[in-house]
Amino acid sequence: MGDSQTSEKKGGSRKSLIRDARGAVAVYVAIVAPVLFGVGALTLDVGRLITLHTELQAAADAAAIAGAVELNRSPGAIEKAKEAAADALANIQTFATGTKQAILDTTTLKATDCGLNPALGTPCIRFLRSLPQDDSSTIPPTRGDDLPITGTDYIDPTVGSQDSRDEEARFIDVHIEARDVTNILVRLLMLMGQTPLLTSTTSATAVAGQDQVICEFPAMWMCNPSEPLGNTNQELEIDMTLLEGRQMRMFLQANAGGGGGSYTPGNWGLLCPNGSESDGDKCGGSDTAKGLASTDGNCVGRNNMTVKPGVTLPAIRAGINVRLDYYTSFAKDGGNSWRDDSKYMPAANVTQGGEPKVKGSKTCEYEDLKNPNEKAMGLPRDTCFPDGCGSVDGNMDGNDRIGNGEWNYPEYFRINHPCNPLPKILDSGLENPCNKDDDWKPADWDTVTGGTPANPTWPPTRYDTYRYEIESTPVSIVSDSPPQPIYTADGTPDGSTGENGGPQCYTGDEVPGVPGYNYFPGQERNKALFGDRRVFPIAVVNCIARGEAGLKVSGRFSFERPTMAFVFITEPVPPPNEGKIPLFVEALGKLDDATLDDLVKDIVQIYRRGR
Repeated sequence: MGDSQTSEKKGGSRKSLIRDARGAVAVYVAIVAPVLFGVGALTLDVGRLITLHTELQAAADAAAIAGAVELNRSPGAIEKAKEAAADALANIQTFATGTKQAILDTTTLKATDCGLNPALGTPCIRFLRSLPQDDSSTIPPTRGDDLPITGTDYIDPTVGSQDSRDEEARFIDVHIEARDVTNILVRLLMLMGQTPLLTSTTSATAVAGQDQVICEFPAMWMCNPSEPLGNTNQELEIDMTLLEGRQMRMFLQANAGGGGGSYTPGNWGLLCPNGSESDGDKCGGSDTAKGLASTDGNCVGRNNMTVKPGVTLPAIRAGINVRLDYYTSFAKDGGNSWRDDSKYMPAANVTQGGEPKVKGSKTCEYEDLKNPNEKAMGLPRDTCFPDGCGSVDGNMDGNDRIGNGEWNYPEYFRINHPCNPLPKILDSGLENPCNKDDDWKPADWDTVTGGTPANPTWPPTRYDTYRYEIESTPVSIVSDSPPQPIYTADGTPDGSTGENGGPQCYTGDEVPGVPGYNYFPGQERNKALFGDRRVFPIAVVNCIARGEAGLKVSGRFSFERPTMAFVFITEPVPPPNEGKIPLFVEALGKLDDATLDDLVKDIVQIYRRGR
């Protein structure tokens, strides 16, 4: 029996031992703990490296921005930029090995020129006259980060005079020295008999520049309508002696960026607002249409402008037509209609030969007069447009988008500014006297416009007529308190006026004012024109010359420092037809350089970052 008990005890001990789980956790911990410690240490190492790089990048950005501020193209600009970059560097490198300050010294950043191909992590500064242009549809569109700096961009400090280099320098390229951080994981790997990477290295670079933008600008451009076939001069001036006073029929195509053909003389388009160039074809988004409509406009690059091919034609039409008192369903900001917002007020004179058709509290457009006894007339088109203007003397190479400058102003004045060609003598004097043989010229025309026999202002352009109507009768633009009787050439009554020319749809608190200037032939084309809601400043590009040079003239592309001109909108933009909308304008003249300088603002920004 004793042996049996002993045997049972031994068997029970073995079973108990098998069932005993005490200490098993310690085994798992022993196996997993090194892995967990390693992952934790690796995470800490990566976090320290990322933090170091972030701090180095912040230092590079600060130095580049500070230096770019001094690049004003004046003598001494480069030297001042170097000093400013030095003063800006004061970041503490908490996780860097060695010195803690990212100051301008012999280790972190040197004023030494980087050369054309600097080694990674070399502390240096270089100056650039330009950045590579990415002339494709990739992002970013104007200055591609992936394109290397070339000798064309780089300013060699040994070439040319210092003053010429100061004048050329537009960008500063800052290279912070590569810095190390000791890896915590090293100790664990060393215990495991591994040969670890003792430190990790990172560096930072930044390119900043002082660029110029033009603000209060509706972000529009057009191909030079006076550019002849075969032109190779991309700087050819727009020929205002040919164009001034003539009407132009320009087209905006919705598919211009999607393979719908190249831009040609007479085409117009939109520009990416400054800062949105990297957003692809939809750069600017709804802000582009708002810029066309609002009194604020947009800002666009002065030295480099990028074409926006992605457009929504009804929205663009709405943006332009707001200026003529049209408020379509697209004329809104979210749920708020532009109709009662003074930022989207129309011009003081919106004469267009019709009456408003209110479609609710938010929309309002114009239609023909309903009363058959009333008459109204918008500014007529050039007489050649119904049949095409390709054969008009002076037009470039059969360009049928330029009118002949001849329009039916006598009929316009007969209807909109009626007078009796056979005046009667009444107690109060003459009743609406006029001379039909003088093309129905108003009696006060010369007084209002400043016309003289030596410098006549008659016959008028459409813009002259528009300005006369504003300055002679600010309250009733077209006729004095319509309806007024209209007469034929033999004095027979011919109905009455039905439009006064003032805004009828706009309901905002601020009343559209008369621009504070007089504009007639010989007047300077200056900044005052920006106050006129029916005048557009527009960038002019020689599209034929670009094509001859092998540059893009379709889709998305960029161009530098175009000519700027003024055009006057002669009528509302009609609904889109066959994927395009026409814009009828009258050429006013080239924007003078002094005015352009007044509109330019300097901005400083980062253009590139790297390691």
